[in-house]
Amino acid sequence: MSRVTRNAKQRSYYQKNKESVLAYQKDYYERTKPFRSEQSKRHHEKIREEVLKKIAESKGDAVPRCRIDLTPGTPVSDFPCVGKLQIDHMNGGGRKETHSGSNFYRAVRRGDRNLRDLRLLCQLHQLWNTIEVEHA
Repeated sequence: MSRVTRNAKQRSYYQKNKESVLAYQKDYYERTKPFRSEQSKRHHEKIREEVLKKIAESKGDAVPRCRIDLTPGTPVSDFPCVGKLQIDHMNGGGRKETHSGSNFYRAVRRGDRNLRDLRLLCQLHQLWNTIEVEHA
């Protein structure tokens, strides 16, 4: 059977059974939604961990950790690390990265993004940087 004939048969079947096909698709989508959502979260977390590890390695660390020590003398330097690690743009001046979300991660993973101005900070130390930038 040629591909043209098969496509014509598929179109014909779809037109005749459109309502049941759409109902099946909707049901399938609803049944698999939790699985897809969880799978997506695991995938994004895996990519995030890869990026954090790559940034940590660029600073000489084997594992990701808070690097507030790269800016000594801040009032919160002696505070213990609290919260999830976040990526800090040391020279960003509060501006957004030109790459958006996944494009930024993709650029870091491929090696297209220079890592010199990136470091990892915990939420507490990152909050201090945010406050400091806004009041500077």
